[in-house]
Amino acid sequence: MSATTLFKDQIEEMLTNRGLNIHAVKHPIPNVHNAWKDADGNLVIPAADINSGLYSIHTAEGGKIFNVGVKKNYEIIQYVEAFSALQDVAKATDMKLVDGGLWHGGAEAFIQFEIPGLLDVGNGGDQVARRLTAISSHSGQYAFLIAMTPFRLFCQNQINAIFRDAKNNLKKGIVSLLRMKHTPGARVQIENIGQWLKIADGKFVGTNENYNRLLDIRVSSEEMVGKVFSEVFKHKKDSEKSKTMVQKQIKEAVTRFNSADDGRTSRDTAWNLYNAIQGTFQHSPLKKTLNHQRSVLVGNIAGKSMDAAISVFDICSNVNTDPSLYKVDNDIMKMMDGIRI
Repeated sequence: MSATTLFKDQIEEMLTNRGLNIHAVKHPIPNVHNAWKDADGNLVIPAADINSGLYSIHTAEGGKIFNVGVKKNYEIIQYVEAFSALQDVAKATDMKLVDGGLWHGGAEAFIQFEIPGLLDVGNGGDQVARRLTAISSHSGQYAFLIAMTPFRLFCQNQINAIFRDAKNNLKKGIVSLLRMKHTPGARVQIENIGQWLKIADGKFVGTNENYNRLLDIRVSSEEMVGKVFSEVFKHKKDSEKSKTMVQKQIKEAVTRFNSADDGRTSRDTAWNLYNAIQGTFQHSPLKKTLNHQRSVLVGNIAGKSMDAAISVFDICSNVNTDPSLYKVDNDIMKMMDGIRI
């Protein structure tokens, strides 16, 4: 069986077995302002007010509501439609299906896949898989999105696609190749998904360059790490609970930094520091959510990890020389006990 056929069969199996074949419908919301109750207590809505001009999005069986208050031009893209487009792209490239499923009770669905070719960081076998995550939703956020979600093989961690202007140009740490709203034109864009995946090659080249820049930047002092930790591990000064939770995270980040992937990574580098922080956010979040996987891929944890990457860049490469920009939190420095530089 060819790789293309295997990928197609895997998607079809995932759509069925993981519930991605949900069928959503749009239903008019009545205007109840002019309604009244009859003698039996039943709500009576005048014929002219049956449709308020707004709609709800729910499963065809009516058991689950995903969105309320959308307008008439809101176009539903079924998950089967969105993800089946990937099958056509598989004809031109040897893609590997990694994972897939539902988030938020079916309001969002995702499929993660890997395109050929690994990113090399340095010359020590530190490789990153070129993974992309396709997301579709009935929640109103977007009809379809393809996000860059690289996966580092050394530590088996989901890391960020890193770009220097990320803080200014990205939302919640998501590096997206394609983002579409629920409009009639969305279907046409999905059908042309292949051209967007070609852009991924150039994007991954750019982020690989930044990984290697991080590897070349030396972490030269505890104070430098303290500035980074003070920026990314925030805590409430008047809350012992908050301090305790952050202290636990910092302890793990220090352990990860000192370990440097069991010696496989150069320890005193910005690359190792970033991965120590990202791994801590991924595996020891302050608050574990039901949608932890989503948070790591495209949500809060992805955003915090992206912010950490930019802080590591700025502080460790001395891009921002003004000492008032990044101050050392004395409490954080005390929590860093045991770090080796």
